[in-house]
Amino acid sequence: YINSNGGGGTITVFVNIIPSTVTYNIDLYHGWNLITLPVENDYTASSLFNDIEGCNIILGWNSSADDFDLYVSGSPYDFAIEDGHGYFVAVGEDTIFSVTGMPIENVEVALQEGWNCLGWCEEQPIYASSIYSSIPGCTIVLGWNNSKEDFDMYVSGSPYDFIIEICDGFMVGTTEESIWYG
Repeated sequence: YINSNGGGGTITVFVNIIPSTVTYNIDLYHGWNLITLPVENDYTASSLFNDIEGCNIILGWNSSADDFDLYVSGSPYDFAIEDGHGYFVAVGEDTIFSVTGMPIENVEVALQEGWNCLGWCEEQPIYASSIYSSIPGCTIVLGWNNSKEDFDMYVSGSPYDFIIEICDGFMVGTTEESIWYG
């Protein structure tokens, strides 16, 4: 909004900036995948399950219970898909899941002592070592490696430092509660 009263007249200009939506195509490989949705969404485990072709199961880490929440077809238990959290998704065959929405601009996740499952929502990739050093009391960062069907691991002094990209979920172990601003 600009209002000018120069030269005897009034000129009013309204500038309306409309944020645009983005679409991400998330490659899902046969077996387990660890993902996050980098857009604002109103998904639940059941609706995400139904939108992913060939989905068999969705797991969300429940830090309070120190265990996974599980959703399979027909399960009466459902849970919200939250910004900045990672989710294990198992599919029967390779597929691509497309998600469209407003990019997540701010992530704020309360971390519990022990394991936490997070998701990277930034366009710029990041090294596991940077995640490790940004979280107070962090002892380990795990990223799912589809080709190995196992975790990549970063701990202090590790010679192997893997990259975390947008749409990737990852797990961290911590010795203290804090807030992660991913």
